[in-house]
Amino acid sequence: MRLLDRIAKLSGAVVAICGFCVIAAMPAYADYTTVADSSAYGTIKDVVPVSSSLGGGDIPAGDYTDCTAQTSSKYFTLTVSSISVSDGAVTMYASMSSSYSAIALGTAEEVAASCSPEELGGGAYDVSGGAVFSMTIPGVNVPFEIAAYSVSKQVWYTRTICIDAGDGSQIAQAIIDAQQQADDPEPEPDPEPASDPVPSSTPATPSSQGSGGSTGGSGGTNQTASQANTTQPNAQQNTAQTQQQVVQTTKFDARNLRRLTMAGADAKNAAVVVETNSLVETFVDQNALAVRLVGAVCLILIAFGVALRVVLFQRQRK
Repeated sequence: MRLLDRIAKLSGAVVAICGFCVIAAMPAYADYTTVADSSAYGTIKDVVPVSSSLGGGDIPAGDYTDCTAQTSSKYFTLTVSSISVSDGAVTMYASMSSSYSAIALGTAEEVAASCSPEELGGGAYDVSGGAVFSMTIPGVNVPFEIAAYSVSKQVWYTRTICIDAGDGSQIAQAIIDAQQQADDPEPEPDPEPASDPVPSSTPATPSSQGSGGSTGGSGGTNQTASQANTTQPNAQQNTAQTQQQVVQTTKFDARNLRRLTMAGADAKNAAVVVETNSLVETFVDQNALAVRLVGAVCLILIAFGVALRVVLFQRQRK
C-alpha cells in the first residue's frame, strides 16, 4: 500500500509539471483586431529628427547601411539593416525584438480595422522570431507612425519612429557628391588628333644611268625613313588613348557589376524573408491543434492522478 501511495504521488507530480509546461508553451490564437488602451502606453518619448527631412527624390539611388532608428517607446526597439533608394522610393530593411510578431504602416486603429481576428491585413508583415522585413517608408529624418503587435499583450500599439541620417552619414555624403558632380561636370575628353596623311611614294625617274641611278636610289631611301619617323609617334599616342579608354570602360563595368550584385542580394534577402514568414505561419497552423491535444491529455492525466490520490487516502482512513 505504501509503495502504491508513493507511485501515485510521484506520477501526479510529474504529470502536473508536464501539464503546466505544455499549457504555458501552447500558442494562443492572436486577435489582430484588438487595440491597446491609451493607458497601456506608459511614457512616450519625443522623436526629434537629427537633420532636415529627405524624401526619395532627395537621395541618390543606392544602398546605405549606417542609418539608425528612433522610437517613441523604450519597450520598442528597431534595428535597421540598410536603407535602399531606387526610382524615388525609400525601402527600409529592419528587424524588431521578439516581443512583437507583426508590424504595419499606420496607426493601431487603422491596421486593426483592416485585419480579421486570425489573419493579418492592411499590408502588415509577420516578423515572428525577429525576422528581417522590408517596408517602404516616407523618407529619412521623417517621423512616421507604425503599428506593432505585442506577443504578450495580444494587442496593436501605435509607435512613432524616425530613421536618422545626420551629417557625416553615407546618405549625407552621397548628396554632397551628387551636388559637386552637378556643379562641376566632368570635362569632355579632348578629340583625337587627326593622323598625318601618308604621302604617296612616286618612283623616281632616273635621268641617267650609273651615278644618276645611285642618286635616285638614295633619295627614295631617305623619303621612306622620314615617313617611318613621322608615323611612329602617332601610333604610340593612339595606343595610349586606347589603353585609357579600356581602363575607363573596365571601371564603369565594375561599378555596374557591383550595383547589380547588391540589387540581386537585396532581392534574395527579401525572398528569404517571405519564405521564412510563410514557413512560420504554416508550422503554427499545422501544429497548434496537436499541441492543444497534448495539453488536454496532460490535464486528463492530472485529473486521474488526483482521483487516484483521493481513493488511496480514503482507503487509508478505513
